[in-house]
Amino acid sequence: HRGPVLNSIQKLYLRTIARWIFKKVDIVRCLTHEDAQEVMRYGAPPSKIRVVPNPINTDLFKPGIRRAKDMLVWTGRMVPEKGLRYLIEAMNLLVHRYRHKDVRLLLIGAGPQQFLLYKLVKKYRLSNNINFLGWLPRKKVAEYLSKATLFVFPSLREGMPFSLLEALASGLPAVGSNVPGVRSLIIHKYNGLLVPPKDSISLARAIAYLLENKDLRLEMSRNARKYIMANFSYQRVLPLMEQLYTEAIKLHYGHSRCRS
Repeated sequence: HRGPVLNSIQKLYLRTIARWIFKKVDIVRCLTHEDAQEVMRYGAPPSKIRVVPNPINTDLFKPGIRRAKDMLVWTGRMVPEKGLRYLIEAMNLLVHRYRHKDVRLLLIGAGPQQFLLYKLVKKYRLSNNINFLGWLPRKKVAEYLSKATLFVFPSLREGMPFSLLEALASGLPAVGSNVPGVRSLIIHKYNGLLVPPKDSISLARAIAYLLENKDLRLEMSRNARKYIMANFSYQRVLPLMEQLYTEAIKLHYGHSRCRS
């Protein structure tokens, strides 16, 4: 959702060109079952849809030996749909209302909203609590995730975010918005907590709750890693991808022979 004009263009595309594309292709790959339901509304035949998630490198992204105290991490592109203004508002509540004076938030990434976020940090007097690290190599990102306490992800809309996959693979409990793409990865009260989108108070309360409950964090950390290994590791997903392409090739050339 990027304003009335772009929203209208997107709707026009989905109702015309996208419908035509869905009819022409052999297979439509969706990352989640929620994605599958959405593309069906725009004309993708159910018989063509296959749900195959993104894989994650669980050798690079893995838990560290020691965790830093009260260290939160977010990674991604700083755009409005990532909901970062609500995260900074939540940090204001954590520091000034809930008395978590030593909590730190590391923001890894950059984007068009960066200047606005700087201003919010200054407005709420959070310069000692929030650090902007910019874009980092994946190996460095993995190091920070392996040492952090929690991952925070207040997005308003997602597909299947690699940022969240990487955090969970690193054994990080996650606090995220209850929106498509996020709730398919964060299982509420199992490997993290889900909160309503655009709700800074609920976000702050969820973060504070996990910071104050170490045993629960440790349990969620184990569950996070286990969930990723069972569903999103290379060993799990790459055979599904190979099967998907093999099926697509057979279908395509089978259709070609029929037409000839």
